[in-house]
Amino acid sequence: LAQEAILAYSVLLPLLHTWDRCGAAMPVVGKAAAKQAAQPADAGLKRKAEGEAADGEEPPAKEAKVEEEAETELDDKPDRRAALKEAVGFRVEDTTLNAVPTLGDTVLATLTDGGMQYLIAGARASVGMKAGRYAFELKVIEALQTSDLAWPRGTPKPRQLVRLGFSTSGSSLLLGESEEHVFFDSDGAFTAGKQRTFPSAKFGKDEVITVLLNLSTGTPNANTLSIFKDGVRISKPQALPEQLKGKPLFPHVSYRNVTVQVNFGPSAMQALPFKCRLVGAAASADTVTASKPQGKAGKCEVVLPVGYPDEGTFEWLDDFLAKNPQYVELSDRKVIEWAIASGMWKPRGHGKGCLDKPDFNFGLPGMDDFSIRKVLSAVTAAVPRNYVVMEVKANLVEEDRKRTLARFSSAFFTKTAYVVMGEPTAEYKDAQLAMLLKDKQEKADLLFRAHQVDKARKKEIAKRQKVIEEQRKKIEDAAKKKAEGASKESEDSTKMQVDSETKKEEGASEVTKAEGEVKEESKDEKKEDVKDEPADADATMETKEEEDEPAEPPKVELTDEEKKTWFRTKQQSDLKSTVFDQCFASFTLPQQSEGFDSIKYLWQDEAAAKEYLHSKVLAKKKVTRLELLQPSEWFNEKLNAWKKLWAEWQKKQADFKASPEWQKK
Repeated sequence: LAQEAILAYSVLLPLLHTWDRCGAAMPVVGKAAAKQAAQPADAGLKRKAEGEAADGEEPPAKEAKVEEEAETELDDKPDRRAALKEAVGFRVEDTTLNAVPTLGDTVLATLTDGGMQYLIAGARASVGMKAGRYAFELKVIEALQTSDLAWPRGTPKPRQLVRLGFSTSGSSLLLGESEEHVFFDSDGAFTAGKQRTFPSAKFGKDEVITVLLNLSTGTPNANTLSIFKDGVRISKPQALPEQLKGKPLFPHVSYRNVTVQVNFGPSAMQALPFKCRLVGAAASADTVTASKPQGKAGKCEVVLPVGYPDEGTFEWLDDFLAKNPQYVELSDRKVIEWAIASGMWKPRGHGKGCLDKPDFNFGLPGMDDFSIRKVLSAVTAAVPRNYVVMEVKANLVEEDRKRTLARFSSAFFTKTAYVVMGEPTAEYKDAQLAMLLKDKQEKADLLFRAHQVDKARKKEIAKRQKVIEEQRKKIEDAAKKKAEGASKESEDSTKMQVDSETKKEEGASEVTKAEGEVKEESKDEKKEDVKDEPADADATMETKEEEDEPAEPPKVELTDEEKKTWFRTKQQSDLKSTVFDQCFASFTLPQQSEGFDSIKYLWQDEAAAKEYLHSKVLAKKKVTRLELLQPSEWFNEKLNAWKKLWAEWQKKQADFKASPEWQKK
């Protein structure tokens, strides 16, 4: 047995060496198999590279690669300018409603209850960079667990994500939703404006990520953004888009289902290959501090817009928010926009419903059960900031207004009602006419393009038909010539048999025939000319039509009737017709007794607004079928009295008919 084992070993040993040199994977079992399965997928490639390096060929190539990727950033020089005194952090107005800054703005957590787990959180720092070279650090310290049942097909991916970079003041708080953003993300992508590339490596939990913004002119990497993982560069410097050059840029973080630690300095958690200051240690001259919105007596304002449905409510709100970006809109339409910006699929029937209460229909229990409303109601009541509660129906009904104001009972809130009812201001009318003209022009442009496409299609069809007709004519002409040639040969053979005496007569007839042929040829030429004339005429007509056809869509104008319009018609109504019919009789204007600190009438004064609302309600009553109309208490009292009296009369009549006097008659 020992001799056989030695013989087998001597035979197998060369095979093993050959197999290993070829880089093949040996089939293994038991503990060896488990050990191999635990190795990374690229372990074989690494072993192969190491084996090739042993031959002395690969190391020079690696050294050359290192020389090509040598760090081009230089060490910071001593800066004697005044340093930034203000601590860099996150202000409430520069964070989304689900972002929770804690521990002195060094940790960013997020709300994940119900549908909030699907929404991306965002936070922008209070200090921005306008010059110099500075960095900030981020570390994922917790990845929140999510349920597979809550994240089926159609939910945004990935479940946990981190985006970090820079943005301009006033831009969207969700990185990726504006041209004013530039950032890296945890998938290894770099986004500048709306263009996304993958120049970086991925990163995850427990790794220190450093983002470096270089605005120093005259340096090798001026106007670039770089990223490092645990002090090692994982991407080449990426150029800033042109629209961001020369603008102050603020550190910005967006994340979902993670808790991150953010370090603005002055000390770094992880050293870089070169000396670089963090944002917190920047020179004051290189920084810009975001302006803080001024509240009334240090308080925040809660605004309730009150307007008649389909009469400029949301248009007025959009204009108000554009002029006052420090306010946050609380409405269902904003929740849907937030969800779509977070990567969720557009809900089925997204265009259905109404603007006040649009249909969600995301197909996810966490979204469709309106749990987000409950979370936002609790958060907004506890976080002091300026809000606009946009509820068309609720803001017109007294009981609903009282319920809304009760949520904001804290002392740091002032409650204000903005009544936008009646004839609007000249500025609002001009804006409506501009949008009406824009909509009309877009429709005209669409019809013009459709006409151009239809005309080109018809022209192509006519061209193909003309080619087919020409081919058919050629075939017919060839067949006709062939038939004429056969008949001419038969005539010649007949003429050869004719007696010589008739040659003279035949000559005379030939002369006559020649004359006839000349005449026929001239007739044929005339016919061909006549036939060619329509083709030339068609070509002339086509050229004339092309010259007359405008190259650009016609410019439209508003009619006199359209110029009198106050409120343009929208595709979606503010309220569903069933809701409108049920509640319009309860519409009232706000009163200070309901809990308002002030009431502002922006379009017309209080008396005119009341009269306008009263006339609208009366006009609505005339054309609306009141399905839920209930009789009043007064009516019920009168009805019961009448029924009682009617019963008494019926009894007296029955008694009279049963009396002897009636029987005698």
